Amino acid sequence: MKNKKLVSIIVISMIVTMILTSCSKDKYPLKDDKVTNVSKNVISKVDKNIKVSNCDEISCAITDKKVISIVIQGMGNEDSLSKLLKELKNNNLKVTFFASGIKVSEESNLAKAIISDGHKIENSTLTSADLTKESYKNKVKEIERSGEAIEKVLKEKCKYLRVGKDNINKKVKDVAKDCGYKYIINPTIRFTDLSNEDEQYLGKMFLEKRKRGNLVLLDLDSNPDLYKYISYFAEKIKEKSYKAISLDDLIDLYEKRKVEQYKPKKQIDVPCNQYNIIKDYKTDEKKIALTFDDWASDDTVDEILDILDRYNIKSTFFLIGEGVEENPSLAYTISQRGHEIANHTYSHKDVNTISSEELKKEINKGYQVIAKAINKEPSKYLRTPRGIIDEEVGQTIASCGYKDIVLYGIDPKDWEANVSSDEIVDYMINNSKSGGITLLHILDGKHTAEALPRVIENLQNQGYEIVTVGELLN
Repeated sequence: MKNKKLVSIIVISMIVTMILTSCSKDKYPLKDDKVTNVSKNVISKVDKNIKVSNCDEISCAITDKKVISIVIQGMGNEDSLSKLLKELKNNNLKVTFFASGIKVSEESNLAKAIISDGHKIENSTLTSADLTKESYKNKVKEIERSGEAIEKVLKEKCKYLRVGKDNINKKVKDVAKDCGYKYIINPTIRFTDLSNEDEQYLGKMFLEKRKRGNLVLLDLDSNPDLYKYISYFAEKIKEKSYKAISLDDLIDLYEKRKVEQYKPKKQIDVPCNQYNIIKDYKTDEKKIALTFDDWASDDTVDEILDILDRYNIKSTFFLIGEGVEENPSLAYTISQRGHEIANHTYSHKDVNTISSEELKKEINKGYQVIAKAINKEPSKYLRTPRGIIDEEVGQTIASCGYKDIVLYGIDPKDWEANVSSDEIVDYMINNSKSGGITLLHILDGKHTAEALPRVIENLQNQGYEIVTVGELLN
């Protein structure tokens, strides 16, 4: 009897041990337990068969096409996902969901519903932890185990990674590269908390923030009622002639541009004291140059570009580097529409209030940003902010390789908000002359675009040929 009790106790103990061992076992282990073999002193490839030379952080693609790509964080629950998928289908939108491996593994029915509707699922790490605060070993765990859990359900490897809190540094990118990821997705526009917003909010914010080639993030995990916003959002996308494309297609645009990317010179410092200040060009031919300064939103610039296209006119745009840096696709669009692009410094500082060295930095940085955005060498003219110039400023500009400082002789002051479109047109009619260089602006909230068709028609009726600065000088 005692032996039977002893055997029973042993058997029960073995069963309990097996259960506890099973519970403590990592639910999402790496294949071959690669993480445990990572040395503290030696950072080796997670998988030597994976060869990725670099991991790029993707926030947008530089393009002249009116496209965006929509990504969604999380899968929500059965109810919120079902309603969202229905709205996406009704509005013919295909998106990429970023989800954790744990969620995909535990609620594979949601993942399969997403895939069956033609959407994609990519890796959002295991727990959405802030990877910048994790060790190399834990970074690998977060990325690799999540990817394996997703692959097990979907039978397909993840191509793209989104990390917790969008906190990305070189170490995070290095680990992502080691895990075989070429891209970390970091959306430009994020809609994370919609709890206090009406159902038209997404559409209104899209109109305000949109740029060509943007990545737009919608957060389903934080907003179970996300489905309510989709129809109006889709309506506004179409209203501005935009198209929502897949993340794969946006990455293709990014890759194509990367291969063809123009590499501007590191310096444009050429010793020279000789320069020309050009306010107009002496000629008997009835030619006049329309030039546009500064920077604006897509709406304003698109309206001006469409007007110029309508009249088959090419102009010269003197762009502020700071604006171009913020929205390189818009500068690229201006260039691709056949217009001449030139330097208006980086941040539009008064050149007589800064040192020569600061001015050189303003000129060189403006040049670098503009050249990279338009993917070619800008025209070799410079216009100083507010038309300010003296001998010291002129010599500094010349030393940066700019022989021609192009100012203007015809200024309707369209940059002032209280100057009406009628006043702009009247000034242009009364002050235009052969060889004249006209100063206009691309600024939001002004009357330039309203006046421009009448300006063009009046100049043409007077027999003027409207040209770029380059065409006028040559």
